[in-house]
Amino acid sequence: MIDEPSSSNKKKKIILIAIPIILILGYIGWIRFLDFGKIEVYENPPYEVVVFDQGTYQCEDAPCVIKTETGPKFISFYKTGYKSIKENIEVNLWTSTEVYPELKRDPHLGTIEKIPESPTKYPHKKYDIQYNEKNHNWKLVEEDTPDRAIIYFPKKPKDYQLLSGNNAAVLLTNTVTYIKTQSKQTQNIADANYSAIALKVSPNGKYFLIKTRDQQNQLSTKVISQNLVTTLNENAKFESAYWTPKNVLILISKLETQWLFEEYNPETNQTQELLTTNMLLYKPSNIVAGKNGETLYFKSGEKFFQLNF
Repeated sequence: MIDEPSSSNKKKKIILIAIPIILILGYIGWIRFLDFGKIEVYENPPYEVVVFDQGTYQCEDAPCVIKTETGPKFISFYKTGYKSIKENIEVNLWTSTEVYPELKRDPHLGTIEKIPESPTKYPHKKYDIQYNEKNHNWKLVEEDTPDRAIIYFPKKPKDYQLLSGNNAAVLLTNTVTYIKTQSKQTQNIADANYSAIALKVSPNGKYFLIKTRDQQNQLSTKVISQNLVTTLNENAKFESAYWTPKNVLILISKLETQWLFEEYNPETNQTQELLTTNMLLYKPSNIVAGKNGETLYFKSGEKFFQLNF
């Protein structure tokens, strides 16, 4: 004969034990599988993200996606050559929180035993203006393919200089004409009362760094892009400029007893100060831009230096 009250009590005990277990398992399942959002970090890799009380993530992709529990998060960002920063964000359920860390450069100048790299040479095309016997006019050609005209001129440009890049050329007369040699487009971007006496073309062949002399014999340094001519460092004793593999210029200027290092980006036409230092007693020489695009090596006096930026 079954003891009904006893059986009923056992069922109650089982239910009382099962309910907390189910709740705990449900909570664990919620936390582990359902209660999540994502952090999407938009920054040029590589860099490191630390999510407080969760872990450290080495980010090699953009965006860097981190799966995490919902709620407020305290995160830190670390990147070589930049100052570390911290941010508080809120991660919502089943959504992505986009983060754009505003990392600030942290350039460093130090001495080294010797310059570890040699200058990188970037091959550029060479263009010429030649007489076109067929149509009795003048044509712009690439020297390797003189039978293939890029653009035509009704007559030979007067007192011209031709600057050659990659898929781009600049014609200097009394105006500055930028020529896109692939699309065969030309654009007059400025007047020119000067001549070029030295030229350094950017690695991608799109930007032209020229040293100029005007009609009053005044010297200046300019950068020509496809729609702009910019004069560099008019208010400082400008010494030199060097292209990096990232197609930006490192500018070096003398400020009384100090030396100023700046970065100029011709794509954005913006200049950013990197470093001011009194470590140098002599003008930098033997300058080499590192292949990573974030290092400059040079000699000053008898010492060698490395600038990380």
